[in-house]
Amino acid sequence: MGTQAEKVSQEATTALEQAQKRIDEINAKKVADEQKKLEQERQKKELEEKVETFVKEAKEQATAMLEKVKAAEEMAEALKNDSSTKPDAMLAQAEAAEKTISETMEEAKQARLSIMEKQKEVADAEAYRKVKREILELTSKLAGGVRTLDKFGAVIKDTREKAAKKSGALAKMDERK
Repeated sequence: MGTQAEKVSQEATTALEQAQKRIDEINAKKVADEQKKLEQERQKKELEEKVETFVKEAKEQATAMLEKVKAAEEMAEALKNDSSTKPDAMLAQAEAAEKTISETMEEAKQARLSIMEKQKEVADAEAYRKVKREILELTSKLAGGVRTLDKFGAVIKDTREKAAKKSGALAKMDERK
């Protein structure tokens, strides 16, 4: 077995090297898969934190804007119900209400757009799917607030007309005296 012993020994060494190479490849693949899995988990956790932050900020922003909308609505309602003041005061209140309402409407629109833009960044996240309805409700409330404020334009117009009529009536009364 002398001449073949060397050949058998080479084949055994080659087979052993190939087997070791395959084992090393399998181990490297396992390590790579494990690292990939850890990276995916890290990314998922980061995305969940980003969604949490987004939801928190969106709620705060929407709540603040809804409070401003409510304050502007109350200002317009007070204007609507108050007819005992002087025409100049009514006109000043109408202008102040109009300014407040237009600023609040613009801010609410911007807040809604901001929330919708941020929503696009996290829309693919699993965590976002759980709070999607909440965010949609917030943006709907903001849109509803804008529509409500828009309706108060008529109240402001009526108040201006009342102020003009009142001022005309007061002028006539002064002439008669």
